[in-house]
Amino acid sequence: MAVFAKGVLGSDGLVLREVGSGIGFVDVGILFGRVLHLVELKVLKTELSGIGQLARYMRNEGRKEGWLLLIDVRQTGRVTATPTTVTTPAGRIRIVRVNANPTPPHKAKQ
Repeated sequence: MAVFAKGVLGSDGLVLREVGSGIGFVDVGILFGRVLHLVELKVLKTELSGIGQLARYMRNEGRKEGWLLLIDVRQTGRVTATPTTVTTPAGRIRIVRVNANPTPPHKAKQ
């Protein structure tokens, strides 16, 4: 994720990995302009996780918005909906889900 972000931003932004927050390490920090974006990465196997952890980082860093990137490895047929945003006392968390286990094209219904 950090390498991809750096490729997209080029010299317009700074990508930091494992940013120390005083209470743990944020997986990726993206500094674009003067705004630090906090990104937490999680693998989604069964239940949604990472919201509380990211909210603590946001509170500690004084950020009102954070990003939770989910790599969804659940099998087709066992996928339940995930929210796209969650509001916490620390602020808003935007959730992006990447399906790492899609239905192969030859098995998809036409």
